Amino acid sequence: MNVGQIGVGTTVVTIVNANPSRYALLLYNVGSAAVYIAGTSSVTVTTGFPIFAGNAVTINYKGAVYAIASPPTNVAYIEITS
Repeated sequence: MNVGQIGVGTTVVTIVNANPSRYALLLYNVGSAAVYIAGTSSVTVTTGFPIFAGNAVTINYKGAVYAIASPPTNVAYIEITS
């Protein structure tokens, strides 16, 4: 299991890299602004999946996860591996 927190701003960041051993990924928006995620580094605030402030999402996806936000915010994550 990997646990962390990352700042997300107006430049795309990688929340987690691809991991073929990943079972699930929990993302929690601990900030005060929405964060937008996608499986591509071309994510934008209009094309990404929103995680609003104080909300969480669990995904079963083994690829890299990218994020962007405006204004900046923070995302905590737990990566469960097999």
